[in-house]
Amino acid sequence: MAIPGIVKKLYQVSTWVGFVILLVVILLVLVKSPAPKVPTDPAAAARAAPTRMAAKGAKVSADKKAPAKAAAAPKAGINAKKSSAKKKS
Repeated sequence: MAIPGIVKKLYQVSTWVGFVILLVVILLVLVKSPAPKVPTDPAAAARAAPTRMAAKGAKVSADKKAPAKAAAAPKAGINAKKSSAKKKS
């Protein structure tokens, strides 16, 4: 009857292996990795400035031309019945 002894030993070993795996995973999650190296161009802001200004100007002129907002449409579905019942009383 060596089988119960083997099962007991396998259980003990698997318990410790699981504990070690848990510690490794926690360590990997908590250790901060270095930031990636991203190539940057110092002249990029100067090249993008005219585009940003053009977009901002287009937005301002579009806002001036936009019509006034219309009244909100009535709700549909379950909430419509509740709101119409409140209006009647």
